[in-house]
Amino acid sequence: ISCELDLDQLESYVALPSEEQGSEKSRDFQKLLLPVFLPFIPIYAVNMMAAPVLPHYITSEYSLSLATAGLTMSCLSLAPAVLDIPGNLIADRVGAHALGIFGVCCCMCCGVLGLISDGFSLFPLLVGSRIFNGLGQSTFQMSRVLLLSLAPAEVRAKALATNGSMQRLGSLLAPICGSHLTAKFGTRALFWAQFFCGLIVLPLVLLPVLLPSTTLCPEFIKQDVGRDNKGKSSVKGMAQCLVRNRKDYATAGAA
Repeated sequence: ISCELDLDQLESYVALPSEEQGSEKSRDFQKLLLPVFLPFIPIYAVNMMAAPVLPHYITSEYSLSLATAGLTMSCLSLAPAVLDIPGNLIADRVGAHALGIFGVCCCMCCGVLGLISDGFSLFPLLVGSRIFNGLGQSTFQMSRVLLLSLAPAEVRAKALATNGSMQRLGSLLAPICGSHLTAKFGTRALFWAQFFCGLIVLPLVLLPVLLPSTTLCPEFIKQDVGRDNKGKSSVKGMAQCLVRNRKDYATAGAA
């Protein structure tokens, strides 16, 4: 009995990933840097650079209690808690790119309202600034996750993990920057920094929309998630995913 194997015959039965496929996936992952990964640092900085500063600012500038300052800070979580599911339904209709642009504009409005509230001592506008901050941060994150849902399976897990790393990096550096900025230039400079954080992200979010032929973004994120999935609901899709992948929860928890 001959035990020799023909390599060509073996490859016909077993499809091995080629080097070209591996390098293409690596390039796709690297191209996510501008439209997906880097924007998370300034988006999360909008909130975290104000976190160590605003409680003292509220108690000293507006002569309010620490409890009121705490409630004002918690307004960041109010918008996501109320609007996450409606935002998801809106994303099904307008698409992930439009949702991301809306999130960035909300973060810019956060800085603008902060500047107006500081100039005219209007506390309700400061509360509105926090709500816009939470709304912008939540919708932007949702838009990036929807875009990454189009990625190949080999790229998706690594990309989602990198998203989390960028969020933590922004949350780590922003409080230090915000504290030093306020100590040197005052609270008004903090609100300007929040506005410019959103302004920096805006062209990165618009890149795949205005320049669909650009090679700086992978092909899969140039699609519009909502418009390419007519008649499908991402809320329904998430519920189906929970049931379909229930056996993977233990593995994910261990990871």
